[in-house]
Order: sequence, then structure tokens, then C-alpha cells
Amino acid sequence: MRCGTECYTATIEVNNQIKEIKVAARSNPDARKMIRRKYGTHSKVLSLKRDALT
Repeated sequence: MRCGTECYTATIEVNNQIKEIKVAARSNPDARKMIRRKYGTHSKVLSLKRDALT
């Protein structure tokens, strides 16, 4: 974990399947970058929301 990391919930489409995953990232663009690294450039991010702090 890096300093300033927040949790994001992402809904993505990979291989014609829709998945909901959690991503730890500093910002919205950083979360998208981490998703591309893990699932490849062929994955499509449908939604990305920052989780509420509890």
C-alpha cells in the first residue's frame, strides 16, 4: 500500500463477462491504470466509484 491509497470499486468487462472488483489506488486514473495492467488493454471499465470511508 502506498501513502494516500483509497479503495475503488470497478465494474469491468473482460472476455464478454462483467466483473466487479476492488482496486487500491491513489486516484481514479491510477485505478484505471492498475486495471489495464492486470486485465490487459482489451478490458473495458464500465464504472469506477470510490468507496465511502467508514
